[in-house]
Amino acid sequence: MFTDPNLNLFLEILRIVAFVLTILLNGMLLRMISMTRHNDLGFYRFLLLAFVSADMIHGLFHFIVVPVPEIYKNAFIMGGHGSKLRYGVGFVWPLAFSLAFPMLSFNFAYRLVAVKYPLCLDYFNSPRIIGLMVSIATCCALSWACITRYMGFDNGDSRSSYVHEFFISNGTTDSFLDHDIDEINDYIVVVFWERGFLDGPHCINIIGSGILFCMIDVAYKFMAYAAYNIVHCLNENAQWSERFHTQHVQLFRALVMQALTPCITSYIPIGLCGIWPFFGADFPLFSVLVPPLCAFHPVFDGIIMLSTVSQFRQVCIRNTLLFCDIKHDRIANMWAKTSLYAVYELARDKFERSW
Repeated sequence: MFTDPNLNLFLEILRIVAFVLTILLNGMLLRMISMTRHNDLGFYRFLLLAFVSADMIHGLFHFIVVPVPEIYKNAFIMGGHGSKLRYGVGFVWPLAFSLAFPMLSFNFAYRLVAVKYPLCLDYFNSPRIIGLMVSIATCCALSWACITRYMGFDNGDSRSSYVHEFFISNGTTDSFLDHDIDEINDYIVVVFWERGFLDGPHCINIIGSGILFCMIDVAYKFMAYAAYNIVHCLNENAQWSERFHTQHVQLFRALVMQALTPCITSYIPIGLCGIWPFFGADFPLFSVLVPPLCAFHPVFDGIIMLSTVSQFRQVCIRNTLLFCDIKHDRIANMWAKTSLYAVYELARDKFERSW
């Protein structure tokens, strides 16, 4: 993948560590949330389960596909350098990548209704509302996948001729990766301008990129609106019990940090990779920095939830201590069965009798 074998080894280790931590932490969360009493979280438990599952799906497909973004002149290039899935980076990975912000929007909507219109929470149990949320998330994911692979970007011969030199350079044209020109159809290649900034525009590519940006922009604007109103309601409702207020504050705090995490680790880095070639700027290090950032996004989500919400934090600490006790007992039993232990006991008996 990368021309430098040491860099390749380092990033490969990071990729494996991120995947293991993603499955471990989010698997723990899945078990904790599913075992939580329905009265404690209500329907929000299912939204949390959906969000955690989306994180695990994102981590899995990122581990399999290994998407790496690159910049060449006025073109954005992304290839899948893991499994040789023909439609991996152009369909499968965007499908998983785009699940986070609709899931976050649903969580913000529920938290807003919970603090501002608590009597309306039963609406979330309606099959129509559930079907609407599933439809929105599905349409959003399919839109990203179809735009990147089929409809949104120009896949004609002009893009192949534009990036031909880049694909045959193999590290000599400001790139850290090896490329194969025969695999160009498996890459996402978005050429914004044919002959430089504002000269020879590829309108379909500009429009497709704008649609993807607007989908994230609308979601985060709604989250900001919901967060503002939630904070206002949390400050106004002084009649709540301390336990009820603390639970709302902790879940809201975790949700805000989980909204910032993909924004900082995924959406902003990938967005910069798309904006820089639009203006003709170049930054080769994006191909090194962005993949591990995207890989650790679901890890950070799991850490935030486990450390912020006291209910999950206490269960995590208790299970960790229990695991350590079990390991200690097993080691003690294994030690007791060894011949070294018998020698130790015999020596101790002789020493005691000598006194």
